[in-house]
Amino acid sequence: MLHGAIAASVTPLTDGGSALDDDAVGSLVEFLATGGVDGLLVCGTTGEGILLSLQERKRAAELFVAARPPGFAVAAHCGAQTTWPVPTEAELDRAYGSWYRPIGGRFSSAGDHVLRYLRGRLARRIVEIAPPGPVLDVGSGDGALLDALDARGRVAIGLERRSTRDDIRAVDLTQVRERWAAIVFWHSLEHLRDPGAALE
Repeated sequence: MLHGAIAASVTPLTDGGSALDDDAVGSLVEFLATGGVDGLLVCGTTGEGILLSLQERKRAAELFVAARPPGFAVAAHCGAQTTWPVPTEAELDRAYGSWYRPIGGRFSSAGDHVLRYLRGRLARRIVEIAPPGPVLDVGSGDGALLDALDARGRVAIGLERRSTRDDIRAVDLTQVRERWAAIVFWHSLEHLRDPGAALE
């Protein structure tokens, strides 16, 4: 359990920012611990941590934990703002297993209603600002946005890893050749295996 003042620590780097500076971690932890904070966040909100590779983030967390004095808390940020390396199909299958989109809905009944309501608001905005023509929803999930667009008279097609309806295609974005009035990218990184080629 974390308590007290937790500092978001910088991530010590060397070689022009291309490698972790293992030797600097100990003195940084000592500086923070003697400065009055009760713990620190590794690879967090200071920027560089979220851009490190998975191996670098793990190594940084290990170094900070090993350098901490007794009673000094260390929390590690687990996310990353990167799509590299691109996940394999097996990794995506694990991430999007049967638990991700169960037949009964992703959330409690109220949560699924809120999701449909919010997709309805998004559909209304798309109709307001997009020129006439079909809409492509990349990462369409269960089709809530498609339904909302259809209710407003817009033709819409979705892309998803698995097709569950006639208006959802299980293809890579690079295989879609039609012209679109609008393209929605919502939870869509798994559909951008090669982002440069997909967006050309």
